[in-house]
Amino acid sequence: MGKDVLNERIAEQDAAEAPDLATLALAWLGADSRPRLIVAADLQVLWSNRPASQQLGDDAGVVLRDGALAFASATAQRDFTDFIEALGEELGTVSIPYPDRSAHLLFRGRRIGVDGRSAACLEFTRDTAGFMANYSDIDRVFSLTRAEHRIVVGLLNGRTASQLATDLLISVDTVRTHVRRIYSKVGVRSREEMFSRLRPYRIL
Repeated sequence: MGKDVLNERIAEQDAAEAPDLATLALAWLGADSRPRLIVAADLQVLWSNRPASQQLGDDAGVVLRDGALAFASATAQRDFTDFIEALGEELGTVSIPYPDRSAHLLFRGRRIGVDGRSAACLEFTRDTAGFMANYSDIDRVFSLTRAEHRIVVGLLNGRTASQLATDLLISVDTVRTHVRRIYSKVGVRSREEMFSRLRPYRIL
């Protein structure tokens, strides 16, 4: 549903119902496992969900100070401020390094305006070594077995055949047999084609 259609639906509701829709929308975003923030131009956090609150901290180089995002370095503060100022209706991204350069916070979002006011609506992830993306329904859509599903998710998250063999306590030949079956079920002939075919199923 587009923003204009949603605004029209809100306008059509009577005054008693409109707050329920706004409350429902925030509750939906709040329940999301992805860290999400709504940020003003001065970096004041207008709203955040629980995962966002949990992931902000000194180790990531960004904290809440007097209700605003404060970065550990002046460069990170400037880069993030520039990112917020430049945001428009198109999706924008910025990568902010941890203070020790061991990882990055990857922010993406867009500016949303309602009733003449606007704010930056953001989600972010950490690019730490343990990050695992989630994929929705690929086992059901492509009739993958449980073993095939574990292997395809591992491949999509950068694991090699030998690493998967070690993880799953099976031989590399068994992993390769599963991979051939996965390619057949998904309708591809290479890992690159598989990545492209399954990209739309990624939810995190």
